[in-house]
Amino acid sequence: MAVVPSLIVLAATLTSMQLNDVLVRAESHARERPQQTLALYQQYNDSFGSVPTSVRFRWYFAAAQAAIFSNNFSQARDLIDSLLALGDSKTQQLSRSYNLLGIWLKKNQLLTDAEHAYQCAFTTESRPIYRAIYLNNMLIVARHRQSYQLAQSYYDRAAAILQAHPNDALSASLANNMGMLKLSLGDIKGAVGDFRKATFLKEQHNLALSQLNAAMNLTLALLLNEQSERGARLLADIDALVAQSADPDRHTLAAYLHAMLDKQQHQPVRHTEQQLRVRYTHIKDDSLAQLVRYSADYLNLSLPARTVHQGESASASMQAALARCQSANLNEHVHR
Repeated sequence: MAVVPSLIVLAATLTSMQLNDVLVRAESHARERPQQTLALYQQYNDSFGSVPTSVRFRWYFAAAQAAIFSNNFSQARDLIDSLLALGDSKTQQLSRSYNLLGIWLKKNQLLTDAEHAYQCAFTTESRPIYRAIYLNNMLIVARHRQSYQLAQSYYDRAAAILQAHPNDALSASLANNMGMLKLSLGDIKGAVGDFRKATFLKEQHNLALSQLNAAMNLTLALLLNEQSERGARLLADIDALVAQSADPDRHTLAAYLHAMLDKQQHQPVRHTEQQLRVRYTHIKDDSLAQLVRYSADYLNLSLPARTVHQGESASASMQAALARCQSANLNEHVHR
């Protein structure tokens, strides 16, 4: 019987072209298929020990992104520490590191530090589109902190940048986050408009997860606004995308959307109240849990407590990076 060669390629046999191919694959899968990126990192990390710092930055960055998006927060912390240990000689790399740190801090409920990290990213960045990205992230944190006026100001500043430097993908994300802000403020009609814009813009890009998120947000707002016909059409598309997703949280939100539609169409609800309650308790994503709560309020369904990720502690390297930012007065102009 033939022996199947090992998938693990020794570092000594990897050419620079092969290393680049591995890195490009890791970067392309980091958000949509993070487990594949982490598998590549585990398999090939030793091969990147002697490459230039700029290449190692990309390698650690892709793996850290993947760890965050697969909720492996301890591993993500170690990878961000590796990023920070590379030094900050390149400003663009520094701003991206601060932004990734902000994402990690937000995911671990350290919202004040997260906003601070995004501000550090903003003030160390000169490229307009990236500055808009960081303002967009500040908007999210401000909304979670219920600082709605500040969130609106971040939106206005990011939107002004995009007027001068159009970018459909970022415009979609900004519209989506503005829709979430309006939902928080009870402006359902306004949220419908923003989510519709986000959905239209995301349809221009072949990113299944982004399309699914935008479509689910819009469908929720439509159903909250009693626009069941439009909601039903979108739900058919959502079901096709959810079928391709392994994320149980999005399956749960889809179940709640169907329950809302069944109620509006005077149809028997396909999931019992007990099933819906149990599914809610298992949601890991706080943003999706918030959307489910909007749906449950509409259904007059009381929800039990769910297990909330208590959060990891920031490492000494993370705390030192934020302290360096503070000591350099990098945030002095961020609120202007």
